[in-house]
Amino acid sequence: AWTAGLAGLTKTAALEWPEAGGKARDVGAFDDAESVAARIAKELLRGGPEVEVGFTPGGRLTLAPGVEDVQAGTSPLGSDSVIVASGGARGVTAACLIALAEASGGRFVLLGRTPLAEESPTTTGLDDTRKIQRALLDEARAAGEAVTPKAIDQKVRRLLAAREVRSTLARLQAVGAQARYAASAVTDADSVRGVLADV
Repeated sequence: AWTAGLAGLTKTAALEWPEAGGKARDVGAFDDAESVAARIAKELLRGGPEVEVGFTPGGRLTLAPGVEDVQAGTSPLGSDSVIVASGGARGVTAACLIALAEASGGRFVLLGRTPLAEESPTTTGLDDTRKIQRALLDEARAAGEAVTPKAIDQKVRRLLAAREVRSTLARLQAVGAQARYAASAVTDADSVRGVLADV
């Protein structure tokens, strides 16, 4: 189960970079290392076009995609639903949650590692990364701080990440959902328990 995500990662990479030719091969615990090596070599040299193949004691298994008719149903989610999503404040997950909010309304609590500190007036309104870097550098120098380019880059990344979180919250609210953000890493069990108790 721990390695099951690797096949999904490989299939995603194969879609994004078709020229790379990525393939996932699932090898069971039924073969010794020499037999597994022989199967992999055979698969690489004479295998089919399938991206994902599972080896079995008797041969190989492949997935066969099919088309199913889907009937539109009613969503169990509504304006009184509470959705807690980790990693949902940025990127593709945020886009999915915004679409979900458009369809259902509801209340959203987004968990993420990005701290939402107030942005300095020095950088407010600046969109160009170089201008943000310059403003942060000038601010640090004015405060008598010694900074490195790496430290400035980290500040810029945190600032842009926080902006993205705020943008996601605003977009959720714009489609009629209630939304709030909790800075909490899912690897910190006590922090997550505290957020969920509050929710």
